[in-house]
Amino acid sequence: MSCAEKSLGKSIGKSTGRRSMTLWCIALVVMAWTGFQLIFSTFAEYDDEGYVMMSLVRFLAGDELYDKTYTQYGPAYFGLHGILHRVFGIEVSHDVVRIKTLAQWLATAVLCSWSVHRLTGNDWVALAVMVGAFFHLDKLCLEPGHPQEICGLATAGLLLLATYLPDRRRQDAHSKRLSFVIASGMGMLVGVLATTKINVGALGGLAAGSVLGWRFCAAWTGKLGGRLAGAIAAICCLAPWLLTKPSLAAPGAWRLPLWSSCGIAATAIALCGVQRTRRDTNASRDLFPWVEFWSVILFVGSLVATAGVAIGWGLATGTSLAGMYYGLIGQHRAFTLAFFHPAPLPIWTAAVAIAGIAAALHIARATGAGARKLRTRLPWLAGGVAVLAVGLATLGAIQATFQPLQHGLRERGMLLTWVAMLGPLVWLPLFSRYFSDSKSDAESDAESDGECRGLDARALLAVTATLFPMAGYPTPGTQLDVGTFPLLLAAWIGLANLWDQLAEPARAQAGSSGTIRSMGAHRLGPGTSASAGAIGLRESARAKTPMLRATRASLRLAIQTGVVVTCLVLFARASVFAQGRHQATPLGLPGATLLRLDSTRVQHKRWLVEQLRTHCDTFVFAQHGLNHLYFWSQLAPPTSINPTFWPLLLSDVQQQHIVNALGDYSRVGILDLDYGAELPQELPLSRYVAREGSVVAHGQGLRLRVVSQSRRAP
Repeated sequence: MSCAEKSLGKSIGKSTGRRSMTLWCIALVVMAWTGFQLIFSTFAEYDDEGYVMMSLVRFLAGDELYDKTYTQYGPAYFGLHGILHRVFGIEVSHDVVRIKTLAQWLATAVLCSWSVHRLTGNDWVALAVMVGAFFHLDKLCLEPGHPQEICGLATAGLLLLATYLPDRRRQDAHSKRLSFVIASGMGMLVGVLATTKINVGALGGLAAGSVLGWRFCAAWTGKLGGRLAGAIAAICCLAPWLLTKPSLAAPGAWRLPLWSSCGIAATAIALCGVQRTRRDTNASRDLFPWVEFWSVILFVGSLVATAGVAIGWGLATGTSLAGMYYGLIGQHRAFTLAFFHPAPLPIWTAAVAIAGIAAALHIARATGAGARKLRTRLPWLAGGVAVLAVGLATLGAIQATFQPLQHGLRERGMLLTWVAMLGPLVWLPLFSRYFSDSKSDAESDAESDGECRGLDARALLAVTATLFPMAGYPTPGTQLDVGTFPLLLAAWIGLANLWDQLAEPARAQAGSSGTIRSMGAHRLGPGTSASAGAIGLRESARAKTPMLRATRASLRLAIQTGVVVTCLVLFARASVFAQGRHQATPLGLPGATLLRLDSTRVQHKRWLVEQLRTHCDTFVFAQHGLNHLYFWSQLAPPTSINPTFWPLLLSDVQQQHIVNALGDYSRVGILDLDYGAELPQELPLSRYVAREGSVVAHGQGLRLRVVSQSRRAP
């Protein structure tokens, strides 16, 4: 290559990198501003936010987890947030909690963008992923402070770590050390997941462990490795059914586990096909299986150690062994049965799920000239699936801009449509490029860093994308949105593959001279794949027919248009949300000075808080607990047992403990709210709230009664 060509390549790489970083920073600032406007103008009446805040406040006050402080979440959540509040002396308030949520929301989007950039080298697609992930996770505004934020952030970190897994063929000391470090880091993240939300931790451990196990099996000679890989795949396919077993008899309960298990099965079949197709995976295997074996051991060890530290810390703060067992495992079966809602996937989900397995089998088992022809067309089919999924997601984001956030169970945009379509086919945009067997050994060696390393990361993304939506069981609300963001990453990666496919003829044409190939993303670093593709298309256009040239240009223009539209939706959303918050009324209650709502809700909240302050020493709820009222009225709850819908969550012993504590107050308020559910009368707390009292306030679907009683002597 001439000096002029090298100089041109360097200048293109630097200028494109600076431009991409500038656009990335601008998008991040706009995202932060948009998120601020949305999160401080949204308030969900079912108040998961107040429930989690009250649990954290009572724990920070010294009440033990599970034995005294009611919570459904693990000790890792309280340990991480407890460090933040205790070290920096920050109070737990609605303003502080929402700022923390915004920070984790943005961090998750950034990690998603980073992962996709490492897998594709395409700055434009990485930018679109960051914006798209930000759109996708906007339901976090309904439940600020919820542990699902940590789960989403840890999942994004898990996907990013997988992109650093070294090439399977490399056996140097650095690659071995890197394998050990990455496996240990993945185990730590799964340990945090398991001791935050145990169901998400189980899904994360299964996803990460299966990919590390498949790496080990791929390096194992003989039939035993293949059988072990099949056993791992079978366990992953069975897991969704085992998780949902208590509710499978309910109508529509089969759709989500069928969708998930079929997606995992198709992914495993596709990976087997990739192993058969790519010759470079059969390289020397002298010591490599043992490196992967110890990677699995380190993954399991770091997972157990991290979970052990979190549980040990919880026990050290005063929680009993029985309380820890009940908090982590025992209480969840009752919750699953009481709050089950089937995921509202469309009825055609089963057809797509079966079609995904059939397509994977057909492509993986194809041989001869027909297979070569099929695999040549496969990237274009995968690109079409990716374009359809990204298009539906973008249209849904546009539609959701003008739909207010009201409840986690309400679908916004076209989420379930493209999720149901893409899940069983997620392997197609992720693995289609690896089915091509037309590359020479020299070309395969030259691209091993990008391809073999990316294969394991894409495998983890595929398994995560089909397993993590199961976190929406038993209640597919906000957690379904959080669990499906890996699918969005897979769709954009497929779009990036299509982008590369458009420039492939140019790279092949320039392969002899090395001019265009030397200017690719892997040679010049981040920010150059778009420029290299553009130059390649211009060079190849001279040797192609006008029809083919126009087709390629149109497809590439469509991809660029999708990125631009995604970013424009962000700016439009920022404008809409900023205008809506500006027209709203400041709430002006303690700890919620930044929150603005419509004037009717603000007047009602202020009136209710004033009534509670005037007439009550403390208060309880006849049906559904609204713990935000304790913060705004600055009245302490009677105990540290403060869930949301307590009739289905609290045992008789816990309810009796609340009743006993109410004897310390002379004026007890009982807030009746009509949630359309009958209250069981035989419960201890039910009998208390059924007592007659003086009605001091009513309206807006509620009634405040005050029970005057003789206060117990201290």
